Amino acid sequence: MNKVRTRIVNITPEYATQLLQKEHEGQLRRRTEKHVQNLARIMSEGNWQDLNGDTIVIDTDGNVIDGQHRLLAVIESKKVIVTLLVEGVRPEAYYSIDLQAKSRGLRDVLSIEGYVNCSSLSTTLRSVWFFRRDIGGKGSRILPAIQDLVRLLNSDIEGFVNAVKATHGTQSILACGQAAFLYYLFAEINVDDAKRFFKFLVTGVGFSEDNAIRLLRDRLMADYYSKSKLPKVEKLGLCIVAWNAFRTGKRVRQLRWKRHDGNKLPLPL
Repeated sequence: MNKVRTRIVNITPEYATQLLQKEHEGQLRRRTEKHVQNLARIMSEGNWQDLNGDTIVIDTDGNVIDGQHRLLAVIESKKVIVTLLVEGVRPEAYYSIDLQAKSRGLRDVLSIEGYVNCSSLSTTLRSVWFFRRDIGGKGSRILPAIQDLVRLLNSDIEGFVNAVKATHGTQSILACGQAAFLYYLFAEINVDDAKRFFKFLVTGVGFSEDNAIRLLRDRLMADYYSKSKLPKVEKLGLCIVAWNAFRTGKRVRQLRWKRHDGNKLPLPL
């Protein structure tokens, strides 16, 4: 029987390089650059959680069979992490690592913490994170880690929870997560106006023909029943344009927003 050893170690860039030097004869997982960059960003920003139970696993031949991306991120970020190092595992253990594990996503974490409407809350947090960093969202090389989003939530729990509550039931007009994201942005500017905006948008009551919210509602309702759906970013862009017209009292005959500069959205006023 192999003697498996576990110890706590400081992984420096130099030590990470040493661990990765051995030839792995095809067992080392293909490097996913986006994952490495995201882990390195978390480490560089001081948000890495040491000793969280994850391990770096080395087999009896000296191969890294779990933890490659973390080691590469240490080298990339030039930071030091503290982790559990497991040595002496049989090489064939590589093929069983992670096969029985279910990935824990943000919705799982939020549910464990006792939040409701976790799907909408998760979408809201991700959308706000991307919006504040002025990056495009889906398809971006920069992605938020779960700890980034939990930290964002903890910075304004009441605001995020209220945004999800205030827009619950909007799905016939706008997906709840998208609506909650917009409500959160709008409420940061003016809570009462955010409430009025969504009340008018959902009920359809109190519009004149040149009211931007009426035009937005008509556009979103048509999109709901259409087979050819508006891209998400265009839908959000039109909502912000309508909000800006509502806030400034501008009357409009047509509601337009031309997508430009990737997925960046206009700024709400």
